Amino acid sequence: MEGCLYQKYDAQKYYLINRTATYTVIAVEFETFISCFIQNKNFDEYFKQIEFNSTNIKHLLQNYEEFNDLIDYSNLNDFNTIIYNNKVYIIKNWKDVFNFAAGRF
Repeated sequence: MEGCLYQKYDAQKYYLINRTATYTVIAVEFETFISCFIQNKNFDEYFKQIEFNSTNIKHLLQNYEEFNDLIDYSNLNDFNTIIYNNKVYIIKNWKDVFNFAAGRF
């Protein structure tokens, strides 16, 4: 579960799972980059896992205005890379996507 991306069913919010504990899941909301606790009993009922693939990566990054039509995804499937502002970023998992969106590369 750690490192996976989940979407809340009733909202267009995405959460990267950092850690799981006995009663809670520690996650970071993608859009605001704020950490939060989610109770385990609510997690399975209100969240769905998002598969890591190029289509979902594109969909997620298109939620950010600063990336719209500025990312070259042509090498994402074959080489796990995207190009933004003439710089190559390696994208191998959801944490890499998070770090890219948060400007942590």
